[in-house]
Formats: sequence, C-alpha cells, structure tokens
Amino acid sequence: MPTSQDIERFLPVIVKYIRGYGENGAPGYAYIRDGLKHLIVCLQFRFAKFSLIKHERLRIASVVNELLDSGKITKNSTHEKHWITAQLIDKLTRSVFEQALTKGTLSWDVVISKCLSLVLQSAIAGRAGEVMRSQDYEEVICLRYEHVNMKVVSLAAENWRLEALINVNYEKGVK
Repeated sequence: MPTSQDIERFLPVIVKYIRGYGENGAPGYAYIRDGLKHLIVCLQFRFAKFSLIKHERLRIASVVNELLDSGKITKNSTHEKHWITAQLIDKLTRSVFEQALTKGTLSWDVVISKCLSLVLQSAIAGRAGEVMRSQDYEEVICLRYEHVNMKVVSLAAENWRLEALINVNYEKGVK
C-alpha cells in the first residue's frame, strides 16, 4: 500500500514528465492539485485502509509549494483568452444552419435552440451555468422565461427587430 512519503517523492518526479503550457513547459498548479486529488481518491478506493492525516497532507502541500516556488509548476494563466465577438457568433450560427440545410436534421427545433443558446449566452456575456440548469442543483437556479422580456420593434415597412431585456438573476459570484 502506498504511503504519504511515496506521494511526496512522486510529485517532483512526475512534473519532469508532464509538458504543460506554462513558461518553459511548466504544468499548471491547478492541474497538479486536481491530479493529486484524483490520485488520493483512487488510492482510497483501491486500498480501503489508505488515509492521510493532517500532518501528511501538510507535508504533501509543502512539496507542491516547493515546486511552485522553484518554477517547476506555475500559477500563471497558461491559456490565452479569446473574446467571443459578434462576428464569431454569426459564423457559428450560420454554420449550424448551413450544416442542417446541407446534411439534413431530425429536428429544426434542436437546430434553432442551439443557435439561440449561443446567441443568448454571448449576448449576456454569461457562462453556461447562468443560462441553463446545472445538474448538481436541486432548485431551478437558471435563466427562466420570466427573466426574459421580448418584443418585436418595427423599424420601417416590413423591417423588424427582436429586442429582449434579460435579467440574469443567478450570476456567478453574486448572491
């Protein structure tokens, strides 16, 4: 059965073999942290008597901090952020419709709802959890019809625009 000392020796070795996206190929801190969590859960599943006391957890955390201080792992953002622009959403929705037209679709409702969800999510600059119901929640904490007020505005003869006022009641970080 593995011990906490085995994990302490494992961490400095494994970061040598992982090619990350950080400076000089350093893996990200969150990647190592999450991998460590999965490793511990797996060891607890595989070995019924495996457990870590607080002291052992602190020693493992200190190894991770040493790796961070030495630059072998990084907390810096490893991915370049890209903004979703109106042009990108236009291309995405057009391609969804073009694919449905050329290859066919079993339901136009699905095609239209996919496009509407893309447009809605980008219009409110929201995350998926703010628009749709997350599976981990018991309550209906998501965007609902009562949060959307839509109207058709006439601009000129046979020229209309659909306008919507959307209340995002369940925004991340706002209670």
